[in-house]
Parts: sequence; C-alpha cells; structure tokens
Amino acid sequence: MQRAAGQLRRILTEDNGTVKAIVRLREQSAFRRKNGLVVTEGPSMVFDLIRHGHLPAKLILGPNFLFTSGPKERLLKKMREGKIYERGLIAESAIERIDDGEDIDEIEQQPETMKEEEEMNRLIAIRDKYKLFDTDLISVPDNVMRKLSGTDTPMGVVASFPLPSSYQFYKANVPGTDYEPPVSILDGKKWILVIDEVQDPGNIGTLIRTAAGLGWDGVFVLKNSCDPLNDKAMRASRAAVFHIPVQNGNWVDLKKLMLTSNLQPLTAAPTGESFDKVRRDLMSRKRPPRGYALVLSNEARGLTRDIEGSIDLSVPMMNSGIESLNVATAGGILMSHITNFPTE
Repeated sequence: MQRAAGQLRRILTEDNGTVKAIVRLREQSAFRRKNGLVVTEGPSMVFDLIRHGHLPAKLILGPNFLFTSGPKERLLKKMREGKIYERGLIAESAIERIDDGEDIDEIEQQPETMKEEEEMNRLIAIRDKYKLFDTDLISVPDNVMRKLSGTDTPMGVVASFPLPSSYQFYKANVPGTDYEPPVSILDGKKWILVIDEVQDPGNIGTLIRTAAGLGWDGVFVLKNSCDPLNDKAMRASRAAVFHIPVQNGNWVDLKKLMLTSNLQPLTAAPTGESFDKVRRDLMSRKRPPRGYALVLSNEARGLTRDIEGSIDLSVPMMNSGIESLNVATAGGILMSHITNFPTE
C-alpha cells in the first residue's frame, strides 16, 4: 500500500498524540521494536541521514531552528564557516529580509497569524529542498521541543526514522513471539565487533561509531547490553546504526555465527598476549582464520560467558600509570590493531 503524502502542521501543546509517541520511541525499547522506528536529534545528525537517503517519518522543528536572528554579517560568517549546517537555508531567508529593509527583531515578534504563515513557508522550503514529500513536517514551540528531546537545551530538530534493513532483531528479543533462529545479516562477514553486557549508552554508541569508522563489517549486540537505539547511545554513535549492520542476539546464535563464518574469537584481558605475538602465531598457521570476532564486555565484570578457542589480547597502554581503559577506548585501540591480522 502506498504511503500517504506527508503533512505540514503545527503542534502547540505537549499533550498531543504525536508528541507522546515520539517520547515513547525515545524512552521505550519495546515500542521502538514494535514500530520499527528510532528517534534522532540535532540538525547535523538528522540532515546527514537525509543526505544519505534515509527519509524520516516525522521531522519536527523548533523555533531556534526555524528562526535565525542576528546581524547579517554574523549570519554570513557562520554560513561561510559551515557552522549553520542546514540552517543556511533559513539564514539566507533572514538575510534577504534584512536586505529588503526589514528589522530581524520584528520578524521574531510578529503577530501569531503572521508567525504561523512564516512557519509554514519555512516548512515548505525545507520539504522542497530535501524532497521530503512523504514526511510529516511539524513546527513546535520551545516547551514541546524540550519534551520531545528530553533535554533543557534542545537543538531544535527531532526526527523519527524507519530502522534500516541492516538492523536485525532476533525474534527471541521481541515480546510475544517464539524464537526461530534467523539467517544472520552478519553471515559471511570478516570483521565483527561483539558487545557483551556493556550497559552505558555512551560506551556502546562510541563502540558502534568506531567500528563503522574503522571499516568493520558489523556489530553483534548481546541482549544483556544497552539498546543501541537508546537516545543517548544514538547521540554517542552519531546514528552509526544506519551505516553499519547491527544485530541483536544471544550466545547460542553468536556461537553459530562464529562457526559458520569461521571467525576467530578474540577477547581483551590484562594478562593477554601482545598484538605482535598473536599476529606472528596467526601468520604461522597453515590456514589463517577467515575473519575475527572481537568480544568486548563490561570492564569491571568481564565476559558473562567463556568462549571456547578465544585468544586473549592485552591492550597496550600509552601510560604505565593508567590501570585500565574505558571499554570504548580499549575497543578502539583493539579494533585498529586487529585489522592487521591475517585472513584467508
């Protein structure tokens, strides 16, 4: 069935069905899974996804994004320096009005009927520029934007996006369904990051963003970890779940994936072997592994299960006075070194 064309509208109160649904998407993992949607915030992240072909279901804009005020020279300077991001469109509108002799302060204080018309014109301009004809574009006041973002200083842009096809939930993780092992989206991949019981959203977001940035093939998230679609995790990852395959699963399915894809499991341990020694040992094999699965866990408790055949790696310390590294920092170091390991 063809999706209905998007709407342009205003929402003025927090007690609104759309507002409540966005807040639930931001706060509730089960609601995200049920609806197949995730919330992102901020002009840079939202419009970067749009430029990469991910079209939002809803794009909600606040006054500090829709209305740019300030001297013409400052606006031009920010545009030249690339600091306005997609607000350049709005800044250009403000500059044109200044050139026509209009006082920008008066634009901010115009009557409500004129402001509503201005908001609609700006929503139309954004819709047309990015071809968001199937997206609901909504303007909201500051208090509603704070409610949507869950912060006291929102960035003025909130959007709900359909999850990419490269994000896979196991049925075991969906309430009310029977478990059936699916075909993994990570089958055949060579470089897999596995996240075990990492519950801090900032850490899990940073790990996923680092894996994507270093060119790893995918991320397997064990279900005892923080949801990568958590709003804080999305903020830390810069929405990297849209740029790298991510799969939720359990230990049984991880073991199956490593066996079928011939992945050598690697873990981090204070008493582990050095990178150079492990690399030499792997190169001395008649047949090196087809790929690798790096398993990272909560640094305080360690892995929740032992992994048969795993190789323990030590994390090189830049300073001998540092006793341990944050799991996200250690993971970045490990991933950058492991890409030098031999493969078939």
